[in-house]
Amino acid sequence: MTNPRKARARQLIDNAMQETPEAVSGKRRIGIILIVFLVIRFLCLLAELTGVALGYFAISVQNIVLSLVAVFFAWSIYIGIKMMAMLGVIGGIMMIIQTFSLYPILFSAEYLPFIRLYSAVFILTSYIQVISMLLLIFDKKANIYYQTVFKARQQFIEEEKSQKL
Repeated sequence: MTNPRKARARQLIDNAMQETPEAVSGKRRIGIILIVFLVIRFLCLLAELTGVALGYFAISVQNIVLSLVAVFFAWSIYIGIKMMAMLGVIGGIMMIIQTFSLYPILFSAEYLPFIRLYSAVFILTSYIQVISMLLLIFDKKANIYYQTVFKARQQFIEEEKSQKL
């Protein structure tokens, strides 16, 4: 049994997507970019958990929670909330600032190879996050998708208002 409000909103979005083929292509591009984003985020988590298993790191609950949040973050972008991609750029820039302390570790032979590998993965993750979010913000077809979803949601809100009157 489905909620009639959700069904109507979904129907409006589906109709708008059928009318705009560029939006369908934009949604596909967004999906591919988000898959790359999630794969690299989980690669970073895997590297950290491997470090914990090998005894190099203490377990970081914060990074595990952030990886789970990344899934919800990616889903909200995929359903058309462009603002989340903008927040992803800010988060990625904060990660890049954190990487400045990792460059000496990355290029120093006195650290264990796994520690240097983890540093490289974290640096790669931070830059890929910023690049992928910027692609989501500035891609023409992705923006057509965001605009299409926004217009469908606005239409739904207008219908709701007119029904209440």
